[in-house]
Amino acid sequence: MALAHVERLDHLGLIASLIKDVGLIDMIDTRLVPDDQEEITPGEAMAGMILNGLGFANRPLSLTSQFFANKPLDLLCREGVRAESFNRFKLGRTLDEVVNGWRTPAKYTGYAMPQPARVRADAQVIWDETR
Repeated sequence: MALAHVERLDHLGLIASLIKDVGLIDMIDTRLVPDDQEEITPGEAMAGMILNGLGFANRPLSLTSQFFANKPLDLLCREGVRAESFNRFKLGRTLDEVVNGWRTPAKYTGYAMPQPARVRADAQVIWDETR
């Protein structure tokens, strides 16, 4: 008898889809250049931290790899990403790069400016339907 392998997606699929649709990973990777020796890019690391924070885990970032142990990372991130890739060293280096590389508020405008026009129409429809 074969053993079943269960992976829980829960609400994380919606969040991962939004991260991909907005292009957050690519935006971060253009500012923080990925290292060829790393398994995941800084954008993927940040996306993992967002998913961990919104996963109702109540765990520190150092345990992010444990959080992803039973999640379908092929669907949430990309093919070939392993839970062990989200270790405290990679996440810490990524956060250090963000702190050291983004000192001025002007660098944040690239994230806020291009997307509202795209999301605004959908937000208006939702607001109208909930009145």
